Amino acid sequence: MSDIKKVKISEVTPFAGYPFEIIDDDRMHELVEKLFTDGFKTVIEVHKLKDGQYEIIDGHRRFFALNQIGYAEISVRILELDEDEAVLAFVDSNLSKDLTISMQAKLYSMRYDAMRRIAQRTKKRPMKKGKRQALDYALADVVGKSRGDLHRYFRMAHVIPEIMDLVDIKAVAITTAVEISFLNETVQKWIYEYMKENGACMDYQIKAVREYLEDHKEIYRIDLIRILNENAPRDLSNRFQRIILTKPTLRKYFPPFYTKTQMENVIFRLLAEWHKENVEDD
Repeated sequence: MSDIKKVKISEVTPFAGYPFEIIDDDRMHELVEKLFTDGFKTVIEVHKLKDGQYEIIDGHRRFFALNQIGYAEISVRILELDEDEAVLAFVDSNLSKDLTISMQAKLYSMRYDAMRRIAQRTKKRPMKKGKRQALDYALADVVGKSRGDLHRYFRMAHVIPEIMDLVDIKAVAITTAVEISFLNETVQKWIYEYMKENGACMDYQIKAVREYLEDHKEIYRIDLIRILNENAPRDLSNRFQRIILTKPTLRKYFPPFYTKTQMENVIFRLLAEWHKENVEDD
């Protein structure tokens, strides 16, 4: 059952734990222009919280755009959902988007936790291993992943943000990130610093670090570097051909509203100018 009504825009709030960054870029400007004249027709999906606020299920960008315009009211379709059912609906409404690895990991974990709470509430007793496996397969079917892939995504919650940025731009493989996820935060930061100087690590390099820790209570930075170097790929001829520019690094040089395409255009234009001045004249 659902009901459409107009509510004050101040009574609407983003979904708790919303994992996406809404950027005031060209696409948002286009949406604002489109909604400027017919925004009153826009309907977003919400559910009602216990405190009377309406939490958004689907329509965050439209809500942001209408807020920018200054609308006092917004039309909402109220879905009769409890807290966990709302999580399922929110995740499902976002699965079709172009998602980074970190976003997928966040959404899958949110949905899995909600499914588990619903199952426990239904059974009213601790969940057995077989039931947990059934939940795994149920979620895998919804998101279109294998059960093994799902658990690799779940491990991403234990990876520091700096390395997750590298995973998102595919500079570090998921298999490597999974191995890293079992190491403590300090060691992960050392690995990140190592990768900034030497390029992305392979999963077998990190496995070697974990094997060392099976026989030692802790690892010092000098030992970590030695192990990574000893297990580095033998052919290092092209180790410096991949240059990693992380999102935080790029954001220091560009306005916050710049899109990925705009940043790429600036970078390539500057490279072309440098090439013309330093290479073509040689």
